[in-house]
Amino acid sequence: MTNGETVDFTVDLVALVDLHRSLVAIQRDLEASSGVTAAADRESMGGHDVADAVRDFIDGWRDGRQQVSENLNACVGILAQAIEVYRQAEEALHNAAAGSSTPASTHP
Repeated sequence: MTNGETVDFTVDLVALVDLHRSLVAIQRDLEASSGVTAAADRESMGGHDVADAVRDFIDGWRDGRQQVSENLNACVGILAQAIEVYRQAEEALHNAAAGSSTPASTHP
C-alpha cells in the first residue's frame, strides 16, 4: 500500500485444516462409490431408447465424476501446501518474536 497504509490479513488455520479434512472425506466417499452404476436389461427399463439413455447418462456421469475427482485431488493438494506455508509463517513470526529463528514443519 502507499502512503503508509497497512493491510490487515489473517488466515484461520483451524478453518483451513477443517476444510482440508472435509475435502479428504469427500474424496474418500467419492472414490468408495466409484463402482456404483445401474445395471439392468433393456426389457426391465422399458426398451432400447430408455436403456440407451441410461447408458449415455452413466457414461457422462463417469466422465463428470472423473473431472470432479481430479479437481478435488488438486484442491486437496493445494490446500495442504497452503496450510504448511501458513504454519511455517506463523512459526517464523513466533520464533522471531521470541528471539529464535528455527522454523518447525508440520502437516495437516
